[in-house]
Amino acid sequence: MRHAEFRGRGYDESVLVKDYNVIKWIGGNGYRTSNYPPSEEFLDYADQLGIVVIDECPIANARFLTNGLLRNHKTSLSELIKRDKNHPSVIMWSLASGATTDLNNTASYFEQLVGHVKTLDSSRPITAAISVDVKSDKAAQFLDIIGINLYTGWDSKLAMFDIIRDDVVSYVRAFHKVHNKPFLFMEYGADAYTGLHVMPDVVWSEEYQVSLMAEHFKAFDILREDGYLTGELLCYLIDFQEKQDYNYVDNIKMGVLTRQRQPKEAAYLLRQRYYSLAQQLDNTSLPEDILPYISSSFSASFMKIEL
Repeated sequence: MRHAEFRGRGYDESVLVKDYNVIKWIGGNGYRTSNYPPSEEFLDYADQLGIVVIDECPIANARFLTNGLLRNHKTSLSELIKRDKNHPSVIMWSLASGATTDLNNTASYFEQLVGHVKTLDSSRPITAAISVDVKSDKAAQFLDIIGINLYTGWDSKLAMFDIIRDDVVSYVRAFHKVHNKPFLFMEYGADAYTGLHVMPDVVWSEEYQVSLMAEHFKAFDILREDGYLTGELLCYLIDFQEKQDYNYVDNIKMGVLTRQRQPKEAAYLLRQRYYSLAQQLDNTSLPEDILPYISSSFSASFMKIEL
């Protein structure tokens, strides 16, 4: 997910080009828009470069699903689909991020939303980023692809690296047992303050972010073997500024790149992950600089084979 607050949410070609260069460098093949539509020029670049987009309606963390909100929600979806439906890069519509999907009227609300979108575009699948477990959720039943927001090791089970893999796997399997639908991991991750290095791994350090991501990769590989995980999206690619909050150190640091688009340690791990998947799934050639030279007996070429 990418926030466009760096110099405002309008069209800024220098930032746009830099961000797409970063996506290509890291080995990404798609992204989810973040709680509001991107500029049309951003989608034009995605069309040209073959980057796929999950286009999300501008609503996040809705806590009260009222009739008035439903009317506005439908209007926003209509405007979004009318504007973006002819972009080949747009492969999916996302109804919301982090909406409360465990309320008494959730089922009726989301059933109407999905029906509305299907009348406007029946060719693309519909998803939403769900943040509650399967026992509480009432929206997933209406989605084509179930989006998961889950911050194991950060919002819950802090620093419990030994249980992250199994916790993530069991969480998704519980959804699949009930709904038997494909899944998309939409958000996971941890904040990392640039330049903070601590051993052993400590919360907010770059090492902690790397370790947490690596444990999620183990879970994702298991879920891929299960056959219903369709993709894995990090919460934020790039750090961004928001309102001041005592819970954050100089604001949101969940990106693997700084606001200036410079890589943290986790960016190199994510790059290795994405290129290893590309090689495994599509026989993609790995960049020569994906791993550094280590020694003649343990060379980068040997590690490429292992990837």
